[in-house]
Amino acid sequence: TVNIPSGVTIANAGTATGFGGTMTPQFHAYLNSNQNLSTGVLTKITIDTEVFDSDNDFTSNKWTPAAGTYFVYGQVRLQRNDITNQIACYIRKNGSDLFTAFNYGNYYTAANVFGQVSMNGTDYLELWAVHSAGSTFAISGNSDKTFFGGFKIIT
Repeated sequence: TVNIPSGVTIANAGTATGFGGTMTPQFHAYLNSNQNLSTGVLTKITIDTEVFDSDNDFTSNKWTPAAGTYFVYGQVRLQRNDITNQIACYIRKNGSDLFTAFNYGNYYTAANVFGQVSMNGTDYLELWAVHSAGSTFAISGNSDKTFFGGFKIIT
């Protein structure tokens, strides 16, 4: 065992093992089919299809990972192309707004949101959305339209 003091730079010409950590837990999931949203009503998005979930922490549209610091992201796309509208995407922690993003447009408007968050092992995250299109419209379901994910960045 060799102890490397703080501030020392290591140049390696061989195999490096044991450096850094893993980026798990991690998950990525998406809305498989359209979900209706009433105008002006903040609604939890039913993320129903997992692409991966390293620690099985994503259940019932919530992600409850182990303690640590995470990068999280989400996107919601409004299935409407003939009016000017606003869509907002939220990542909520334990039921309260954590990150919010708005987008305003007139052709299948999408909003995406992301940020860094500290989790304690019982905290949970969810993806929510609201729109101002004036009636009930669908959120686009498909792996590249409406999705939610995250990964550990700091132990």
